[in-house]
Amino acid sequence: MVGAKELFGMVNDFNGLMMKAIESLPSRHLERIGFHFIAVVLDEYAAFPLKKRYKPQMDQMGEVTLELRRLQGNYARLDAQKKILKNRLEQMHYENDEGSVKLHLSINDIAQYDADLVKDIVRYMAQQQDAFPNMRFKFKLVRSTTAQSDSRFQDNDQFTLYFDKYSSIKEVIDFGKNMEQFLKAKGLPENERPFGPKDIFGLNSFISVRADNNKLTREYGVYTFFDLELQKFYESYKDRLDLLEQVPLAALETVFHSILIDKEIIDLPDAGLSAKDSEIVQKRFNLIVQNPGHYLNNTIQLINDSGVSGKFQGDFSVFDKALLELKVKETNLRERNHTAVANEVSTLHAQLLIQKKHVLAGTLSWKGFQSNCTGLVDKAMNGELAKVRDLSGLLIKIAAAIVHVVTLGTKSLNWETDSVKKLAQVKGALNQAGFFGKPTEGVESTQDKPIPPAASL
Repeated sequence: MVGAKELFGMVNDFNGLMMKAIESLPSRHLERIGFHFIAVVLDEYAAFPLKKRYKPQMDQMGEVTLELRRLQGNYARLDAQKKILKNRLEQMHYENDEGSVKLHLSINDIAQYDADLVKDIVRYMAQQQDAFPNMRFKFKLVRSTTAQSDSRFQDNDQFTLYFDKYSSIKEVIDFGKNMEQFLKAKGLPENERPFGPKDIFGLNSFISVRADNNKLTREYGVYTFFDLELQKFYESYKDRLDLLEQVPLAALETVFHSILIDKEIIDLPDAGLSAKDSEIVQKRFNLIVQNPGHYLNNTIQLINDSGVSGKFQGDFSVFDKALLELKVKETNLRERNHTAVANEVSTLHAQLLIQKKHVLAGTLSWKGFQSNCTGLVDKAMNGELAKVRDLSGLLIKIAAAIVHVVTLGTKSLNWETDSVKKLAQVKGALNQAGFFGKPTEGVESTQDKPIPPAASL
């Protein structure tokens, strides 16, 4: 009889029993991961309905990735790194586009089982992916040499599953339950040692859960404080999973990112967040479950709506000063009888003030404020105002002020210039950072439109 450890050794050259177990399945292949693991890739780039909702063009960034790039461009990455260092959380560089939350499948004393069990697990996992319409994943398994040299893998974490970040949370949980039923049907007892050294909770004794992919800082680490919050989230929703059916895994990492950039949540101890901070985080989970389309691409709004004591109101000091200068410029233009240009300046001033009024009243999201204001400035940069030499520098200053407002006052742009060429350079930099958006008109522009139901896609 071939044991499981011997099986792992056989697949080192991709000619062993594991390859035979999946060779009849379409669009599957094996690949090496360093010296320790073998990866099994299952239709990695396949689209599915929930993914199409948030990423309609497969060859372009989806809403989740665009929001991540905006946060990274707004210096949120630097803030997150400072908080992680302050809390002495160890990290290493890591870039992985899968969901930040992954699963471990553990079988205590795996060497006692026949190799057919491992083959059956591989086949069953491939079949399970095909059985769920809104879930895609790939997995890796440890190689025999690593299992023999590292006691962790003798009892735990032999399989690691990485999910597409747009996979349904409900389907991922249901998959974990199905794996438990499958293994029990194979005669396996409950694991007496359910968790490896890095995991603290699971869906059952075979499947554990962990968040280790910090996409904001592009690093890998152990974030026990967040795993504890995930456990509370799971306990809260495990008896009402239907609410999670249309919520992608990316919602969980949005909440994670909100913790890292929130100036009110400071301490991230392994023992868990304070009761106050934990309450805020759980409220964010609830908010994003209720309306994922509203918050997946609006982390700042999620922070605001969770009711933190230091609710983000933006830093309007630079913005207000720029608008005052714009009003002074209008007066000067009228005194010089440049009425047409003065009228355009007056219109821009009024439109920007309207955006500020709506965002402070709560009828416009911070993302909407950013998009609308930068859209107005973008239009001015492409219009007659940009041709007026002494106005070009002021437009740059307004653009910089908008950035200052929506990045919690952490980012500024160099606006000191009287060069039209410099204006184009700054505009290009803002475009690259994702600051310019298409402006919308009228009161309806202050409302965030919901994502259409899946049936309409």
